[in-house]
Amino acid sequence: MSFAVDAPPAHVVLPWVHRVFSNFKRWSYGTFHGLRDKHIDIYANEFVFRWNRRRQFQSNIDTMLGLGRRIGCITWRDVVGDTWKWKHDHQAQVLAMVDPERLKRAEQYAFDNGMDIFDALDDIRREEKRHKYHRRQPERPALPPRRHGEQRNTRRYIHPPSLAPTEMAIGYLRHIPIGSKITGSGKRLMA
Repeated sequence: MSFAVDAPPAHVVLPWVHRVFSNFKRWSYGTFHGLRDKHIDIYANEFVFRWNRRRQFQSNIDTMLGLGRRIGCITWRDVVGDTWKWKHDHQAQVLAMVDPERLKRAEQYAFDNGMDIFDALDDIRREEKRHKYHRRQPERPALPPRRHGEQRNTRRYIHPPSLAPTEMAIGYLRHIPIGSKITGSGKRLMA
């Protein structure tokens, strides 16, 4: 490979390329504190999405909310790949995390139905009765008991009733009672 001797530096000829890559590096170190080679395409896709919408904040938010609504919740396993190949490459590790009793039932279920152990585990889990966890009552209350005469006020702020359109047109302040020092007598003045 030969280089031109009198060629200008690359950052002069291609300033935008260098700017994009420097922004990509700065963004990756600031957001993810570094990148992994295995997932570089996912990082690059997110950067391109943000770069293309960097000046239209509102459309950026609208697009992200729309995508999130359409796609739904995505877990880490969805990103890195919960594939058949991954499961079988890590079968020993995955099965070591399963309860031994459940694993025995799943192995028998898989044998009886001629299916994969992971599909059998999914079917077994769906058939199991879910345990509901009830929150236990604390031994002592978190707040001290109320003193005599204290009343529990759980009401939230209640807005005062709205004024009639004629009163709004006059422009009275509804939080100042008529007849006070500010308003004077009970007569209303027309503006």
